[in-house]
Amino acid sequence: MNFTIIILPDTQHYTTNNTDTTYKSQVKWIIRNKEAKNIKHVIHLGDITQHNLPNEWSIADHAHGLLDNANVPYSIIPGNHDSPGATDFRKTEAFNKYFGPHRFKDKSWYGGHMDDTNDNNYSFFSQDNLKFLVIALEFAPRRKALDWANQIITTHRDHRVIIVTHCYQGNGGDHYDCSATTKDGTSGWTIWRNLVSTNKNVFLVLSGHVNDSEYNMRLGILSNPVHEILTNYQSELKDAKQSFNRDMGEVEWLGKRHGNGWMRSLTFIPDSNLIHVETFTVIDGIDSLNILDKSYGLKGAYSSNRQNKDHKYSFLYDMKGSNK
Repeated sequence: MNFTIIILPDTQHYTTNNTDTTYKSQVKWIIRNKEAKNIKHVIHLGDITQHNLPNEWSIADHAHGLLDNANVPYSIIPGNHDSPGATDFRKTEAFNKYFGPHRFKDKSWYGGHMDDTNDNNYSFFSQDNLKFLVIALEFAPRRKALDWANQIITTHRDHRVIIVTHCYQGNGGDHYDCSATTKDGTSGWTIWRNLVSTNKNVFLVLSGHVNDSEYNMRLGILSNPVHEILTNYQSELKDAKQSFNRDMGEVEWLGKRHGNGWMRSLTFIPDSNLIHVETFTVIDGIDSLNILDKSYGLKGAYSSNRQNKDHKYSFLYDMKGSNK
């Protein structure tokens, strides 16, 4: 039977205005489509808020409360914006006030966390005989967090593993230097080398942070394919308008960064050993993307066409063989 997981990329701009209902609309779409699309898990990629303010956390808390009430499993992690500042991203008191271990302790799908916070956590979902483990890691994970994740994977060799962290891939799909703002963190390459590539049952890595949409496939040390997906539409402009920049001699988009409700579904099709990726928005009247239109030759840009392979594609994944 086919099943789906939903990716909620950086929601930060949806929390800055109490009248903005985008976050809530995304969650309500998930709830409405839970049965029809057989949604098994929702994965938030971090940067839940923009300024780490109480009113922003309240909006996020309410949105995910709807998922709680509808019994929709989800994982969530802090991004660099979910802290007091760029160099203080280990200070996640606000995140843990709203999304700490206490929120999930009675959830059957919740596996646990590292130390006393929920900055690093894991959860489960399954379909028929397929068992999945979602490991969600802090922004620029410390070596301690990578060691913890390796231990969790080792004790769950019969599970297919998805790694989630806010920062991992950059423009073009290469690994990103997430440690640029501190010495106490690691880059995407280190996550690959010390965690992802060494575990045969890791097949998928999901990240946000960088304004782009990327897909890449790499082979682990045992020649197992690992699919890497970057999803972040936070720079999509609200009420965008095109204008000709005479100084630059080109057309540019004008508007306020928002995200426009774009989110992503991954539909698993076991009979075909296929995962289908699709990007869509919950805001009526929007049918294309604007800020990073490849037609203008921007580096790391994606197509404005939602049907383009930047936003809609499929890849092979063996769901019939052993993952051990």
